[in-house]
Amino acid sequence: SLIMERLPLHPGDKVVDVGSGPGFFSFKLAQRVGPEGRVYALDTKDSHVEYLNGLVKKWGLTNIQSSVSSAEGFEIAEPGSADMVFMCSLYHIIYAVSSQKERDGMIASILKALKPGGRFVVEDNGPVERGKLPYHGPYIRQELIRAQLEAYGFVLESAEQIIPQRYLMVFSRGVAAP
Repeated sequence: SLIMERLPLHPGDKVVDVGSGPGFFSFKLAQRVGPEGRVYALDTKDSHVEYLNGLVKKWGLTNIQSSVSSAEGFEIAEPGSADMVFMCSLYHIIYAVSSQKERDGMIASILKALKPGGRFVVEDNGPVERGKLPYHGPYIRQELIRAQLEAYGFVLESAEQIIPQRYLMVFSRGVAAP
């Protein structure tokens, strides 16, 4: 709930949930943008997309469109229309594991999806002080994400530590780096 409160979203917005998994945030985002909005839920695993599609059908939702994407990027039905691209617990993989070609392709997809004034929101795991329980999974420092995304032309608007282990960073679409 803390994360959802802080997202720069409004009813009617279009949002891309990159790495949606089985849809935890996709469904919350769909509630937030309402029936006039649209959520593009993207994941590289067929099983996640199939599960999400099953729930969309079961619950009669019309504002979620899911599809399988690749590690090198994605496309949405209306390029240049997204108010926000959201990525939860995924940027550390793009930063640390992806090839340069995959990283460049993913960032190009994000830029292509966003409308002028759109936002790229990264929620990820951060390192914690000794003695504090880390969040499940790998982590990445905010400074690394900021440096890489600024090199791609994004501008950091805000960064907030949600809980000791998790942070939320909001970037605006700047001018693409050469």
